[in-house]
Amino acid sequence: MRSPVYRDVEEAMLEKVYHYLLENGLDHFSMREFCKSTGISMGSTYYWFENKEQMIAEAAEYGLSKLAERIFGYVFTQMDQLDEFFANILEQMEYAKPQFRLLARLATSPVYGARIKQAATLLDASYVKYISMFAEQAGCDAEEVAPLVYLCVSVLVDYAIWEDKEVSQMQCDYICKQLKKICVGKKEQ
Repeated sequence: MRSPVYRDVEEAMLEKVYHYLLENGLDHFSMREFCKSTGISMGSTYYWFENKEQMIAEAAEYGLSKLAERIFGYVFTQMDQLDEFFANILEQMEYAKPQFRLLARLATSPVYGARIKQAATLLDASYVKYISMFAEQAGCDAEEVAPLVYLCVSVLVDYAIWEDKEVSQMQCDYICKQLKKICVGKKEQ
C-alpha cells in the first residue's frame, strides 16, 4: 500500500504532466521539454513513468477524474437553483473546454484511446455515486435522473468541441425542464 506522502508526490507529478499536456498539446508533448519546463529530472520522470505513452495516459486519467470532480462539485453547489444552473452552465464550463478537447482527442487516438475509454468506464462508478447523491438531495429516483445526467455530460463535451452555444443551451434547457418534472413531481407526491 502506498503511503500518503507517496500518493501526494504522485498526484503532484500527474498534475504537472496534465497541465503541461494542456498547455502544449498532444502533438508537441516532449518528455525532455516537460523536464526542462518543470525542473523535474529525467530520472525522476522515468521513476514515475516507463515511457511517454504511460505518462500521457496516466496524466489524462488523472485529468479526467479531476474534471468530473470539479463539474459534479459545481452541480452540488447549484442544484437548488436548476433554472439558474442550466442558464449559466455553459459559461461556467469555459475553463473545461481545453480539457474536454484534449480528452476527446486522446479517446479517439489509436495509441491512447483504449486506455482513456477504460478510465472513462471506471469513472462511471463515480457517476453512479454522484447521480445517487443528486437524486437523494433532489428527492427523486436515480434511475430516472441518470439518463439526463449522462445527456448533460454529452452536451458539455459537444459544446467544448463544436462551440455551438445556441444548440447546447437549447439542450441544457430541455434537460432542466425534464429534471424539474422528475424532481418536483416526486416531491409533490
